[in-house]
Formats: sequence, C-alpha cells, structure tokens
Amino acid sequence: MFPVLLRLGNFELRTYGVLLLLAFFFGIWWTGRELAKKGIPKEKIWDLALWIMISSVIGARAVYVWEHWAYFSKNLGEVFAVWHGGLTFYGGVILAIPVAAIFLRRNRWPFWEVTDAMAPSLAIGIAIGRLGCWFNGCCFGKPTSLPWGVVYPPDTEAFLSFEGQHVHPSPLYESFAELALFFVLLFLVKRKAPYPGFTFFFFVFFAGLIRFLNDFTRHYADTAYILPPLTFNQLIAIALMATATGFIIYFEIRRRRPRGAS
Repeated sequence: MFPVLLRLGNFELRTYGVLLLLAFFFGIWWTGRELAKKGIPKEKIWDLALWIMISSVIGARAVYVWEHWAYFSKNLGEVFAVWHGGLTFYGGVILAIPVAAIFLRRNRWPFWEVTDAMAPSLAIGIAIGRLGCWFNGCCFGKPTSLPWGVVYPPDTEAFLSFEGQHVHPSPLYESFAELALFFVLLFLVKRKAPYPGFTFFFFVFFAGLIRFLNDFTRHYADTAYILPPLTFNQLIAIALMATATGFIIYFEIRRRRPRGAS
C-alpha cells in the first residue's frame, strides 16, 4: 500500500485524495469536451461540475460513515477526513443525480444528451477512485486461496482483521472492470447510441452489475448486511440495474412505436 504520496513535516499529501481529484478533473475535462460539441459553454460546464463534485462527496461520505458507524461513533473527528479514504459510490450518485437534474432543468440543457456525455467519465472516475482505495488500503476483500490474493502490510486494517491472510484485491477488481466499461462506452459514443439516454443507462446497469458481483469479494462489518447475504450496496445495485432496464425498455418501446400512435 502507498497511502501517503508526499510527507513534509506534519503535512501529508494522501494518495487517495490526489487520485480522487484526478478522477474529478478528468471527468470534467471529458464531459466538457463532449458537451462543447453540442454548443454548451465551457464555463457553465464547470458550474455543473462544481455542484456534482460537492454533492457527490457529501453523499458518498455520508453513506460510508453510516456503513461504518461502529468505527466513526468512536472517532467523530474522522467523519470529515475524506482525504483518509472512505467514500461509497452509491451515496454520491443518490445525491448528485437530483442536484444535477435541477441544474440541467434550470439551464434548459438537453438532459439525456448531457448524461450520455457524462457516462464514460463516470466509469473512468470510479476506476481511478478504486485505485485510490487500493493505495489507501481500504475497501479490502475477504480471505481467498486464489493465486492473486494479496497480503496487506502489518499496520493496516485488512492485516489486523484477517491476521495476515491472503485477501481478494477487491478495489482492483472494480477498477479494472470499470476501465473495461469505459472503453465499451467510448465505442457506444463513437458509434452513436440508438437514442439519447441509452449510453447513460448502459453505464448505470453495468456499473451496478460490477458492484453487485464485486461485493461478494468485499469485507464488510455485519451492519452492512441489510438482507443477508446481500449488502446495502448490493441492494442499491439491484435497484439501479432494475431502473436502468426499465428505462431502456421504455425508450425502446417508444422508439419503435409508429409516429402518431398513442
């Protein structure tokens, strides 16, 4: 693990925080490039990005703290220490989507075209963020006998939890899967999806599927299992996959419906 990128006296530059910022700025750059093709001013894109960044961090941190309340209830000073790691992707999505929707509505931007443009940047953002988890030593997996199982350093939570056993490199699983999804989304953008919104919901479905499957390898406290053996995140993943499927079916039916039909 490599949690601290740079240390100068009492100052620490955390690897997790640097990669998180990298994910955000790459997402802004990518989305801005795509939306500029649609004539949307770049300065307005930065306004949207700021609102999404703030809301997603708040939502992601709030859900993570809730999931690990047994720890944070005894360490209240760590609740706001985002740079130490600890964000739950779905918490960010839950808060960022309505915030972004309000922004888009007020500015009268084409909603589905904007979300399609954002989809690849969301996938690569998760991929980069999970690398941050890997270097930070958080979000580790359960014990495994697979040959690529890893042993975390002695001073980490993973080592202490499983007494130095080999565990799944769960952050890397999700990072590599999201990277593959990113390239698939690039293909969809280049080839042009059949209708606005398809690329976004394609991302939502497969991001949910990736998280659902990966959570079987993740280590969680007992409080995370709302409906054993499924975690809270897996239940949200199921809801997101169902929502994405429903919208894709709806859009497909509407697209195939003859003009003028009711």
